[in-house]
Amino acid sequence: MMKTGQDEVELSCESRGFPSAQVIWSDGQNTNLTEMSNSTTRSTDEDLIHIISKLTVKRDLVNNYTCSFLVKGEIRQAATFSIPDDILPHCCAQYVWIVAMVVVLLAIAFIAVILRRRRNGQKNRRNESSKCAFLFPHSSSATTDSLLTVTENTPQTCDISSEETAEKPLSLRSVLIREYSELDTNTEMKSRLASYALLSKEGRSLNISSILPDKKEMILLLGEPGCGKTSVAQILSSCWAERTTTDPFNIRRLHLVFQVDCTRAKGDFFQVIKSSVSYEKPLDVSELRETLLGSTDCLLILDGYQEGNKDLDETLEWFLTERQTCRVLVTSHPGKCPALEKNVRTVLQLIQKPEKSGS
Repeated sequence: MMKTGQDEVELSCESRGFPSAQVIWSDGQNTNLTEMSNSTTRSTDEDLIHIISKLTVKRDLVNNYTCSFLVKGEIRQAATFSIPDDILPHCCAQYVWIVAMVVVLLAIAFIAVILRRRRNGQKNRRNESSKCAFLFPHSSSATTDSLLTVTENTPQTCDISSEETAEKPLSLRSVLIREYSELDTNTEMKSRLASYALLSKEGRSLNISSILPDKKEMILLLGEPGCGKTSVAQILSSCWAERTTTDPFNIRRLHLVFQVDCTRAKGDFFQVIKSSVSYEKPLDVSELRETLLGSTDCLLILDGYQEGNKDLDETLEWFLTERQTCRVLVTSHPGKCPALEKNVRTVLQLIQKPEKSGS
């Protein structure tokens, strides 16, 4: 609370959390003052939404004001301001800051844990950097040959550089390629593809390459149990990872492919994706979120998805709305995803071709 003029007072409240909240201002007579407020929103380093809202009011008969933060129509946190008779003038603000902070309690605990982990990680990296500096005390005057000699004699030096490299998307790509390249051989892929038929929602026959979504497109692939949906998902992943001559989907131009088994999914959307990647070290969820939501051309395959997991359903809906580029292919049984069937523009059917008689 800050006095900005003789009869004016500036009220301020802020929130950090996820997802983004709506700010509502009202006075003691329940008059909505939101249009008079000024709110700013930004993303923090911890991928939280930081909202600051300010309202300038005149001191009159009404001296009670409430700032409320709503998420999906429900009030998650609120603060009430009572304007006293005496307030420090604006000229004293440079010496004394009086800030009313409104933060969701769970968000406070979450932020504290994240910051503590980040500080610990920075300390570890600084310790590793100190070890590297100790090994090269005269690096400023060292020649290229001498550095190469030291490197050859100390194969276990400066592991921090390799760890930092492993965190980059290119290393994640290498991990995924290694994992998916073992799914199929070139001959097996051709044989298995020939046994499936792809149909539009109206029953029209389509080329199997139509199963790959365009940028920011989502395709829902339906089929009865055992018709081959999981096999097709594996073929897509394998075709992306293999360096063979066969690429019926033109999928190798994509930077990343994620194949996720949703039959036993637990947690929210990004937790499910994280658990599907066999990474040597814990995968950074914020980096994964940035990759999937950003401009990276990638494909996300959600195999065996069915609605009913509230956390997964809600966070998936948010992801589908917020993503910039990511292509999404969802496989499911008919009737298991009524909301997706209703809202998705492209719904395809997969059937297994009948075996030809030997006569």
